[in-house]
Formats: sequence, structure tokens, C-alpha cells
Amino acid sequence: MSLIREKSTRSELLRNVQATSFAVDEAKLYLDTHPYDKKAQAYFDKYNNARQRAVQAFEELYGPLLVDDIDAVRNGWQWIDPPMPWEE
Repeated sequence: MSLIREKSTRSELLRNVQATSFAVDEAKLYLDTHPYDKKAQAYFDKYNNARQRAVQAFEELYGPLLVDDIDAVRNGWQWIDPPMPWEE
């Protein structure tokens, strides 16, 4: 895999995390004022699951994206090892 392709893949994966995170955040805000809306609940669940998969796909290739996903005792403090998400 070429360096250019690796960067575009990393960017694509990160963009997917960002897009699904935006959808989840918007659904959370809506559900705060419409907590019984079944369609909104289904939308939230769909995109929350998609976001979890997107984060997992990114982390498998590029390391932890969220501090919540770090096991410091088992793996050391790897949070600072890979490039930060905004670094390409």
C-alpha cells in the first residue's frame, strides 16, 4: 500500500467517525426534547452503532482515537504514540 493510499484511508476512516459522531450528537439533542419519538430513537441507535464500528475500524489501524479505549496497564500509555487525528 502506498503512502498516499494510507493517508487517504486514514482520512476516510476519520471522516466516517466525524460524520457518524455528528449524526449521533444531533440525535441526542433532538431526543433531549422528544424522548418518546420512536423514529428518533431508531435513528440514534443506527448511527450510534455505526459510530462505534467507525471508531473501531480507525483504532484497529491507527491506534486509540478516544481516551476511553485505552488500557494503560496492559498496553502502556500509548495515547501519545500514533499521530494525533489532526496530524497527517
